[in-house]
Amino acid sequence: MIIVVEKIKKSIAMLSYRFRKNFFRRTVMESMVPLPFTYYEGQKALDAEMIGEQKMNYTYLLECSDGTLYCGWTNDLEKRVKAHNTGHGAKYTKSRRPVRLVWYETFETKEEAMSREAKVKQLSRKQKEDLVAQGPVRETDTEYREK
Repeated sequence: MIIVVEKIKKSIAMLSYRFRKNFFRRTVMESMVPLPFTYYEGQKALDAEMIGEQKMNYTYLLECSDGTLYCGWTNDLEKRVKAHNTGHGAKYTKSRRPVRLVWYETFETKEEAMSREAKVKQLSRKQKEDLVAQGPVRETDTEYREK
């Protein structure tokens, strides 16, 4: 049994990422057959959606060291803020470090987060400061959508 599992690991690891993703959707998610292994050995880790977890998406505002505000979206807020502070984030924030997270909103889909980012970028500085004053908004808070 162990030899068979090792052969399956090697075979799947050689397939493209898109094929592996579709394979897992068809065989694991639909039939709910548990896999006899997990694989991370030098391969891209599985997407959270492939193993049943729901990744959240965020629209966020950062305050840069010069006092300006930067807006972006991500699906891993903590990692993204660290990237901005190490100089691997956006070109805009690279020369304005350190940055500080001052506001964020949570969304279920990437498209919603990207759409909200575009709307926030069109707001005036005063309106953005009002958002910051309200604090972080989670997916259950929908007051801003009604306005």
